[in-house]
Amino acid sequence: MSRDLRVVVISDSPLPDARVERSALLYSNLLKADTHLIAPGNPEIINTINNVNKLQHKVEFIPIPNLSKLFRIGVPLHNRRTIHLIRDTIREINPDIVHSHNIFISKIVSDMDVNFFLDDHELYSVQIKSRTEEDKLSKQLRSSIKAVIWSRLEKKLARHALAVITVSHDIANYYKNKFKAKNVIVVPNFPISYEVSAANKITAPKDMINMLITTEDRLKLVYIGKDPVQKTMPYREMRYITKIIEELKDEIELYIIGSRKANLINDNIIALGYIPHMMIYSVLRYMDFGLCTWLPHKLHGFFNPNKVFMYVHSGLTPIVSESLTDVLRYIKDVSVIVSDPLNELKEILIELYNRREEIIAEKHKLIEFANRNILIDYYVKYIKELII
Repeated sequence: MSRDLRVVVISDSPLPDARVERSALLYSNLLKADTHLIAPGNPEIINTINNVNKLQHKVEFIPIPNLSKLFRIGVPLHNRRTIHLIRDTIREINPDIVHSHNIFISKIVSDMDVNFFLDDHELYSVQIKSRTEEDKLSKQLRSSIKAVIWSRLEKKLARHALAVITVSHDIANYYKNKFKAKNVIVVPNFPISYEVSAANKITAPKDMINMLITTEDRLKLVYIGKDPVQKTMPYREMRYITKIIEELKDEIELYIIGSRKANLINDNIIALGYIPHMMIYSVLRYMDFGLCTWLPHKLHGFFNPNKVFMYVHSGLTPIVSESLTDVLRYIKDVSVIVSDPLNELKEILIELYNRREEIIAEKHKLIEFANRNILIDYYVKYIKELII
């Protein structure tokens, strides 16, 4: 691939956003392209990787303001300056391809005379209805209206995009069957090699390490994401976990990496608060197992959560709900699979506690497996074929 290739990666999600930033690194360092990243926020991952690895093909970051929520339902009035800024910036770069993350920013790109990929890793038209399935009827009605608007947008974008890129085979099949999209490829939420390499050179703060290195003979579980002890989306339901962990206070301790401020929830559930993405790997090294045991949901086949693959790259055996079928497609052989988390997880954790030394001794094999199989680098050839 020629270095003269010019690529714009664009997103309306504020950075850091691992999926978006990995896309930029894929083009800049695997395809040696002149790569520009347009997004709100701070590109923490890219800056860290560029600095730690001293890469020659660095990404140019171009910040933009956040788009308002009204823009998502087709009301662009409050975003005209930002829309003009985006269009003018893309015209000035004159890219060979625009890799556009999510449907909302892709609407702006689709109205321009440019080749673009639609990277849809959310499938908002389907997801929005499930988000409010337990809410009041009025909120469900608003969600249904949004679902119709967004489904029409997805259909339009699928027809105009050079290809649709997504994270799961269920989303890919949805685009093929419902919208008759011709070019659809799956690029899972795997880390990129540069990310893993840079993370291995980063160390967590000493006070955090000292807290994690304890003399307690307890199994260390970790969950990355919004606090599982609070109400969240129905398809990420994990509130049941609190009772299980409390009942196993002599055997288990659970660490939460996410949005809650760092604190002690109880004797064996500890919230570590927000940790920068690249530093998470260094914290995971002190854990034993990674959790993603959401209660089964009809949407789980669409999901491909990044956290599970980070666990494997850190040498942790993932404990995963059986309903997360697209995740298990890649890591079934190295995972503990739970079909009914609510009723089965406690006994599974007791068994793992009793076998902990045997399992933890195999950490190096998990890391080797991840380096051989769980890298986004192995999917660059599919994107390259679309561009040529």
